[in-house]
Amino acid sequence: MKKITKLIVASAVVVGALAAAGWQVSATSKVGAQGYFYAYPLVLMELTKRHQLAMGMTGINEFSHRKVFPDHTFNSVVAPNVDTLYSSARLDLSVGPMVMTLPSTEGFYYMVPILDAWTNVIASPGTRNLGSAPARYLITGPDWSGSVPDGYEQIQSPTNMAWVLGRIKSSGPSDYKQVNALQERLGLHPLDADSVSASPPIDMPDLLMDKAPDKQIGDWSMDEFYTAFCQLLDDNPAPAADEPMLQQLRSAGLLTDDCSVTGNPLKRLGLQLGYDKALGVLSNTLQILQQQVPPGEWHTVYDLGDYAQRYVQRALVAKVGLGANGAEDAVYSTATTDSRGDQLDGNSSYQLHFSADELPPVNGFWSLTMYDTSRMLVGNQANRYAIGDRNDLHFAEDGSLTLYVQNDRPADANQARNWLPAPKQPFNLILRLYWPGPEILDASWQPPAVERVD
Repeated sequence: MKKITKLIVASAVVVGALAAAGWQVSATSKVGAQGYFYAYPLVLMELTKRHQLAMGMTGINEFSHRKVFPDHTFNSVVAPNVDTLYSSARLDLSVGPMVMTLPSTEGFYYMVPILDAWTNVIASPGTRNLGSAPARYLITGPDWSGSVPDGYEQIQSPTNMAWVLGRIKSSGPSDYKQVNALQERLGLHPLDADSVSASPPIDMPDLLMDKAPDKQIGDWSMDEFYTAFCQLLDDNPAPAADEPMLQQLRSAGLLTDDCSVTGNPLKRLGLQLGYDKALGVLSNTLQILQQQVPPGEWHTVYDLGDYAQRYVQRALVAKVGLGANGAEDAVYSTATTDSRGDQLDGNSSYQLHFSADELPPVNGFWSLTMYDTSRMLVGNQANRYAIGDRNDLHFAEDGSLTLYVQNDRPADANQARNWLPAPKQPFNLILRLYWPGPEILDASWQPPAVERVD
């Protein structure tokens, strides 16, 4: 079976699209664009960390627990899930190793992915590989060379900034108490209680609390962006395989000893043109993704979590889903159009029908979440942002399942059980498939089309 297009356009596709639109790129402006794609995830990780710390959503070298699901007022990360309760910690490994302990999970499905500063998933302990057994880890930075204590497994981060993004499956208020108790049993502390951070301060524009981090970066100047990126490199070294890219940035004057942007006016103009074009691509990420699949089909993500030198893909993933899991933990499918190829819009009504033998083949669980076209949650009369196999769904006698995606609550009681409220505006759907089976990973299973019914 022909595989659906993998997640994100390659760099050549993006540049080709820009050229087709009439953009005559010079060698300098190409570097300006490529450099922005390359640096964007690292800068976004730092700014998102600051935003979450200010909101009390995370801590430095300690867990901060999200005790309830986010709602439509949440704006710190795009495409937030309402499937799991988060236990988040931002690591500063310049202080030395961190001890992380995971308790027996007592049958609760969970995962604790750890991302480096470049958004790569470096480890993901959880139900998939541990079952419900407890575990102990020593998380170390790039420069640590000590001995790992007996009984601990080492997780070495290539960067001193890292993000522990624990998730425990929840059905909502009915089990918050049990999940919250389990969250409190997650342990995290420095190996050396007297350790002190050695991370240098990073110069960034003032943090805005009422604006999502990715939107804030879009307002920065080229000099502000590269000054922050350059300073972050000191504590978060790039992989050796990235040296050719770093050399291009140095030659272009975007990476200097004092972290300023240099170059004559003509060169700076070329770099600025590339910077602006790359910024424009990222601001239209969802439209670009929509163009990568035939109208009416889902755009399915298979290759997340380890991006190597796929810099454009890494940047676009960071833009639309910072903190994404690797495919072995979760696969994401996005629908923006119905089976006719028309934009999904809550002024119409839709159905999503799974026959009995086509239900999502997952080892974990699945959910369908409603977002606006910026991938933010949308308020609705039922305060229901997602629906999935955790819900009390109604199945037909033949075992099939129909989900109803519309603005008005269905009059039929059984249909109302399967209802995902839609806003009276264009929207996107994301189908999350946790611990996907082989049929999902090899693309032989695909979600059914979203059918318009009015």
